Amino acid sequence: MEPSLDNRQLEMLFDIAKEKENNDVMEEIFRLISEQAYFLTCVNFSKKPVIQKDGSLLLEKNTDIKFPLLANSAKETYYPAFSSRMELDLWKQDLEKTTVLTLCIDDYVDLLRNDPSVSGIVINPFNQSFIVSKEMLEHVLDVRHQNKPFDKRHTILQDLQRGQK
Repeated sequence: MEPSLDNRQLEMLFDIAKEKENNDVMEEIFRLISEQAYFLTCVNFSKKPVIQKDGSLLLEKNTDIKFPLLANSAKETYYPAFSSRMELDLWKQDLEKTTVLTLCIDDYVDLLRNDPSVSGIVINPFNQSFIVSKEMLEHVLDVRHQNKPFDKRHTILQDLQRGQK
């Protein structure tokens, strides 16, 4: 089942947060990111994945996955995360040569834990450019686990690793 990609409320809150600093708005942004939001990103596979009947991907053994990174002027790198297809289309990438995945915050935390050189994620980098540091992502995930210990989100990265034949 494809996760819901309705991030309109989150996008609206990003715009409000840019206008003026508001702790309640920021708290709601991080709640939505940790509990509800899913994001699009492009990846490259070293071997073409097999699309299953349910839409999931099955990877051949030893398939490498390459996630794109964006850098700021301070040379800090971030994983791009897009709240909608419209936001993804602002990125001038040849989407025909990549695979678009839908990830949750848990996926990004897993990626960040495996690559200490990456600083965090940037949501909608070509429009709202909302940066979330690795430390903040881990913090909001920890808070979610404390407040909702049974809220285990389905992560695509676990499936991809498990699915390698």
